[in-house]
Amino acid sequence: MRFFCPLDGIYNYRYIWLSKFEFLIINQRIIVIGVIVKSNEPFERALKRFTKSCEKNGIISDVKKRQRFEKPSEEKKRIETAARRKRLKEIADQNRKRLY
Repeated sequence: MRFFCPLDGIYNYRYIWLSKFEFLIINQRIIVIGVIVKSNEPFERALKRFTKSCEKNGIISDVKKRQRFEKPSEEKKRIETAARRKRLKEIADQNRKRLY
């Protein structure tokens, strides 16, 4: 699906339009964030819908991840330790299954 970008003035496939909510995410940058507020809807409910949709689409975790710069060596180390933890967990699960 193609969408028109008001910044470039061109159509591009990298733009994502999320249905039911008005979010426009361009190359992992949030350009427009919004929720359509229904008539007679309290602000708290609209805010709750907004935060729920942000959590569902991973926007909040992405923002938290990008709060500070991570050097490439630190990123590589983090990925390696996560893989090591995953491998150890799989081995522990296999050993636990063998006992039964």
